[in-house]
Amino acid sequence: MTPTDLSIFAMVALIAINQFLIRSKVWHKYMWVFWMTQLLNSSLGSYALLFGLPGLENQLDVINWLIGLLFLYHLSRNHLRLQRYLREKKIEERDK
Repeated sequence: MTPTDLSIFAMVALIAINQFLIRSKVWHKYMWVFWMTQLLNSSLGSYALLFGLPGLENQLDVINWLIGLLFLYHLSRNHLRLQRYLREKKIEERDK
């Protein structure tokens, strides 16, 4: 396996994890799933922006930017979902 194959596999896996996170409520019970996903989003997005992904140099710099920004977008979107969940949980506890 080449470094390009590994980076593409990591990106596809992280996109799948983000979609799972959005559609399920598993992260409400296991917050470590949420925080690990956020760490991976932040790491991969920053790496793509700062250094570029292996195999995507020079002519394909725009792809590195798009991929990096995609994962930073997932980071912010997931954080908004967390804030909404915590707000709803706080309201439920207040109403009890």
